[in-house]
Amino acid sequence: PNHFGEVGAGGGAVNILNTEFVERIDFFAGGFPARYGDKQSSVMDISLREGDYDHYNWDMEITMAGVGLLAEGPFINGKGSYINSFRRSFLKYIIKSAGLIAIPEYWNAQTKVVYNLGLRNKLMFNAVGGWNYIKIEDENRPDLQGAKNVEHTGYQYTAGLTYKSLFSKQGYSLISIGRSTSTWDAEVYQYKNGIKDKYFTRDNMESDNFIKGDVVYKISPILEFSAGVNTKYGQYSLNEEADPDTVWAYDYLNENGDTLLYLSSTLEDYYDMVAI
Repeated sequence: PNHFGEVGAGGGAVNILNTEFVERIDFFAGGFPARYGDKQSSVMDISLREGDYDHYNWDMEITMAGVGLLAEGPFINGKGSYINSFRRSFLKYIIKSAGLIAIPEYWNAQTKVVYNLGLRNKLMFNAVGGWNYIKIEDENRPDLQGAKNVEHTGYQYTAGLTYKSLFSKQGYSLISIGRSTSTWDAEVYQYKNGIKDKYFTRDNMESDNFIKGDVVYKISPILEFSAGVNTKYGQYSLNEEADPDTVWAYDYLNENGDTLLYLSSTLEDYYDMVAI
């Protein structure tokens, strides 16, 4: 759920989820319920609130990171509600004026729409997604020979539809269908005689399509029974190409002009150089 995540992981520098949506968060460090069956180390279950059924609300925020807009309210005479959010960064317009490079760009959007079919049944649609981009040009550092230009693009989203039915005062059932997708596209290149020479490319995609059902029955205030089934179809596309890397050797001269440290030097030679 983050921008600028790594391949095969969920980490990243900027959060996609809007905290205005959050109703409750349950974190399980271990021994989590079976409904989270394919998880491995820990689970963070984020429950999202529904939009306002009585009033239309708008909220706008502007920070150093970007601008955000949130809207919520009822529809169809209060039978349904929605809550929508959109956020976009504008750091590039501030940082570029200072002559800096490697400026992260991103936007994310989130929505939850609920329609009550009656007193006991409802439909819920959830979607959250984001796009991120960063480009590094003319990174001219002697310790990063050849890695002067990097361009990264990625997007991720999760969308799903859930049908919830209350079959008694103590129990309910859920049926959900959805899809989650993450992509990573990257190029590392340099210019040779004005021609873009790529020596590393990445075009990766991970996606899960799922259908799941749950039944929950509360036997007493301290005892609950639940059962369910989860069917998932995963799609993975991993395409990476890399040219042979270049090993750079540096020679350091002492006061007499003699080479002191080179590629095959010993560790003692390095300490002698540092001492000088």
